[in-house]
Amino acid sequence: MKTIPKIIEIKKIEDNQIIFLVDDGTYRKINFEEFFNKHSSKFAEKLLTDKVLFSEVKLMNDTLGWEKLGIESKDVEGKSVFYPYEIDPLVLIKESKEEITLPKEIGLVIRQKRLEYGISQKELAEKSGISPQQLSKIEKRSNYNLKSIQKVIRQGFSGTMEILISV
Repeated sequence: MKTIPKIIEIKKIEDNQIIFLVDDGTYRKINFEEFFNKHSSKFAEKLLTDKVLFSEVKLMNDTLGWEKLGIESKDVEGKSVFYPYEIDPLVLIKESKEEITLPKEIGLVIRQKRLEYGISQKELAEKSGISPQQLSKIEKRSNYNLKSIQKVIRQGFSGTMEILISV
């Protein structure tokens, strides 16, 4: 059974673009000008012309949404209810592009930490649940598969490796 992805962090908001983190570990970038050209919304013009409003995007119900935009409706008891504007996470994933944000030095840092801990590539790869070839590619900076890098840090180094990345 396929699960619905969850948006877990908003990394950056710039112009009409948002970079967000998905629960599978990938960063994705979406251009809302292009998005609204494909998907009509009564809120499109307001979001694209009001930069302050656009920047007020929030994580809502595991996706992106705007609390100040939405529709008024009635609940089953006839009471007025406001439903904020949210975008289906499946649509966000489909309409966005993966954003690679890892610096090239991360492979070198992983290699240095492995050597500091005195373990071989084979040992770290086994502990991480990846092949020694994948680890070698990461260390040589020729593979930037975020899921493999996360496995090395979380499983291989037991989540104890701290890396400061400035973007």
